[in-house]
Amino acid sequence: MARPVRAIDRKQGMMRVCTICGGCEFHQDSSRGEKTCTSCGCVVSDRHVDTGPEWRAFTAEEKNARARTGSPMTLTMADKGLATTIGWSDRDASGRSIAASQR
Repeated sequence: MARPVRAIDRKQGMMRVCTICGGCEFHQDSSRGEKTCTSCGCVVSDRHVDTGPEWRAFTAEEKNARARTGSPMTLTMADKGLATTIGWSDRDASGRSIAASQR
């Protein structure tokens, strides 16, 4: 479903305008991933990616339980604290034992 959007570039704090007609109102079509100018119909962006969560939460408790955050980045570690931690059980996600060559 397309919805009208008044586009403001958050990084620059400036109004985004259509390069064809100079219009500043756009329709964002999330099903097609396109942003089009409402004045002339020019597609100004065609690779919109929804970065929101893929799940819905209806209460604050559900929202807190599904937060996708980990430890914050830190410059005190070589990998900035973003390394993958593998459990000590030596089992995969299905519970099967991991071969010694894969450990």
